[in-house]
Amino acid sequence: MRHNLQVDPRGEAHSYDMVVTCSDLLIQKNIRGKRTVLVQEGITEPEGIMYHLVKWLKLPRYLANTSTNGLSNEYDMFCVASEGYAELFVRKGVPESKIAVTGIPNFDNLKTAHNNNFQFHGHVLAATSPLRETFRFDDRRAFIQKCKAIAGERTLIFKLHPLEDAERAIREIHENAPNSLVFAYGDINPMIANAEVVITQQSTCTYVAIALDKEVHTNLNIEELKQLMPLQNDGLSAEYISRICERVLHTPAEVLQAKRRQAQPRLKREQARLY
Repeated sequence: MRHNLQVDPRGEAHSYDMVVTCSDLLIQKNIRGKRTVLVQEGITEPEGIMYHLVKWLKLPRYLANTSTNGLSNEYDMFCVASEGYAELFVRKGVPESKIAVTGIPNFDNLKTAHNNNFQFHGHVLAATSPLRETFRFDDRRAFIQKCKAIAGERTLIFKLHPLEDAERAIREIHENAPNSLVFAYGDINPMIANAEVVITQQSTCTYVAIALDKEVHTNLNIEELKQLMPLQNDGLSAEYISRICERVLHTPAEVLQAKRRQAQPRLKREQARLY
């Protein structure tokens, strides 16, 4: 909007020279075979039973959500958040030659969240996850009770995930924590910056809380998250990603296709080792 650029939501208006995408769980027909740069969107799901079933039975990757990010091999470079994530993706089978540690926009300069006009301070913030919307178990009542116990006499604020059924979530919160506040919309980073304590389920915003040195309660492994923490490079990730895109754009198509063919056996060998 700011630069008056054209928007083509389904990518149908033109045949594009290159695609930049944040997910390879599904590869749309109109981008297959094109120069493609994959950019890590955020935190990846733990490698649960569905992750292994998808790999064993060759099921659609989206069934395991973001735990299978990067496993399509239908891209030319994968821009990731940190060295820790690079190691994680290589262990899963992504060719090391396809990974570039660039950091990821929105999570590469988190200290700026302190400059905000969010009206509350000193609260306990609970960030929900759309577990039920993605066909996973979520004892929401137990989560709300846990948040109440941690908050004590402090103001308890719930920030709903954008993908969540907001009407249902608000009703449940009002039934079980009637004195709490609920925000269905808005930037969560200032809410975290002004909080004393942050509670999450399985959310990328956990990284924000860790970066801002908050007391964190989460379903995730804090020590692992610290190893995976996105680079804090003062907001330069987009520039680094653009350089990768420029390199891919100017690489001959036959060279890129050869790299994809060479990578496929590497993925198969790695899968065999993991099992």
